[in-house]
Amino acid sequence: MQSFSIPSALVGEQRRPRVMIVGVGGTGSHFAEAFARLQHTVMALGHPGFDVTLVDGDRVSPSNVGRQRFYASDVGLPKALCLVHRINLAFGFDWEASHGYFNPKSLGDYRTPDLLVTCTDKALLRAAVGSHMASKACAGLWLDFGNGAAEGQVCLGHLGRPPAGERLPNVFDLYPELATMERADREEPSCSMAEAITRQEFPINQQVAQLGIALLWTLLRKGALDHHGYFVQTAPYVQTRPMMIDPVAWSFYGYETPKVRTRSRRRAA
Repeated sequence: MQSFSIPSALVGEQRRPRVMIVGVGGTGSHFAEAFARLQHTVMALGHPGFDVTLVDGDRVSPSNVGRQRFYASDVGLPKALCLVHRINLAFGFDWEASHGYFNPKSLGDYRTPDLLVTCTDKALLRAAVGSHMASKACAGLWLDFGNGAAEGQVCLGHLGRPPAGERLPNVFDLYPELATMERADREEPSCSMAEAITRQEFPINQQVAQLGIALLWTLLRKGALDHHGYFVQTAPYVQTRPMMIDPVAWSFYGYETPKVRTRSRRRAA
C-alpha cells in the first residue's frame, strides 16, 4: 500500500483553495452543510478557508423536504442559492452559487477548482468530466459520490494529470463503464417523498456525505491518506469498507498505474 500527501494548493498558503460542489440535492446538500462546518473548524486551526461555489440547476420541490437539507419554506427556490444564503448567514462565509447545470467542458481553464466535488446521479456527466480532463495537465482533486438504493461509494482522485508526483486514480479511471450507464440519467424525479424513499433508503445520502467529509478531514488534518475512498451499505446492516491506495487493488478494476518516465543521463566522456 502507498500513501498520498496533501497537495500544496489545498493547504492555502498562497491563496484560498477553490472548491466547486456540483449538485446539492440528496447527497450534495448534506455534504455542503457538513463542508461548511469543516471549513469553520480548519479555519480555527489556522487554515485560510475555501473559495466555494455551489452549482445546481434545480429548484426545491416538496419531495426534497426532509430527505435533503431543505424545508417547506424553501419550496420553489433555486437549491444552490438557497443553501449558499443559509450557510453564509450561519457562518459568515462568502460562498457563491450558480443556478444552472454544470458543463464539464468549462473545466481546464485558469479557474479550474483545486477540489471538484460531484454529487450527482448522472453517470454520463461524471464520465464527461473524466474524459474531458483525462489528458489535461491539472493538479486539482476530484471527490465523487455515487449511491444506489442502499449502497454508495466515495472516491477521491486527481482531476487531470498532475505535473509532478504520483497520480491518484479518480472514479472514471476505476469505472470507465460510467460512459455507458444511462439508467440513472433517464429516471424521472420523484413527485413525493414516499416515492423517493422507495427508490433510495433514507440514510444513504447522509452516510456517504459524512464519509467524504471524514476523508477530507484526515487529509487536511494529518496531511496524508492511506485510502482514497469508501464503500458503504445501509442494508441489511450498515457496513463501511475503505478504498485503499494500492496499485494491486486498483488492478482489480482494470486500472494500471502509469509508469513514471525517467530521463537517461549521458555520462561525460
